[in-house]
Amino acid sequence: MKIIILFILCVVLTAKANAHDIYNTWKNPITKESCCSNKDCQLTKAYWNGKQWVALYKGQYILIPNSLVLNTEKLKEYDGNAHLCTREVDVLGLGGDGTTTFIFCFAPPEAKF
Repeated sequence: MKIIILFILCVVLTAKANAHDIYNTWKNPITKESCCSNKDCQLTKAYWNGKQWVALYKGQYILIPNSLVLNTEKLKEYDGNAHLCTREVDVLGLGGDGTTTFIFCFAPPEAKF
């Protein structure tokens, strides 16, 4: 029984790690640094409002600066879905009240006709 549980755990962890591998080569369009630190990128819902992308983040829709939108044609790994890479940073050292969300990059969804 322990071997089966260990095997299942290994499969789940490997699948999760491989799923995050998609972000390994993504670079911030401005800084050219990695968008991801292996925990801050995720699938999201998004739409184009006519001027810029709007993405769902923690239950709220946020505006994505056009300068942080990745050219998906140039990505080595891309699955056609919207992805958002962010980081929560406590810029003032105040805990929850001083936390700011930094957007590192955004991959828009493919147009589906």
